[in-house]
Amino acid sequence: MLATEENHFENNEIGLRLNEASDTVVNQNNFINNRMHATFRETSLLHGNSWDGNYWGVLFYLFGCKFIFGAVQTQIPKILQFVPDITVYYWIPWVNFDRNPAQEPYDIGVR
Repeated sequence: MLATEENHFENNEIGLRLNEASDTVVNQNNFINNRMHATFRETSLLHGNSWDGNYWGVLFYLFGCKFIFGAVQTQIPKILQFVPDITVYYWIPWVNFDRNPAQEPYDIGVR
């Protein structure tokens, strides 16, 4: 399990991108003025990423949650395989949630 904690992501195209990562814990980070705060590509539905207590700036929350949009890899192989030795799987849109977004930024300091 990987952890991303106490970071400050500000004024980026994408604040945090988790590529083909699962079981990553993303806690107590500041996401401020990024074009897209965070995205992900998970390789398993069984071991998803965990988002909790991050500050997302002034945003609209639905049911008190922050939605993080990304994709998850299916276990269904593509029908047409152009390289017979490598199996390629489909990616489908998926959503993770920060169910407890922070109301104010953390005093992390810019490193």
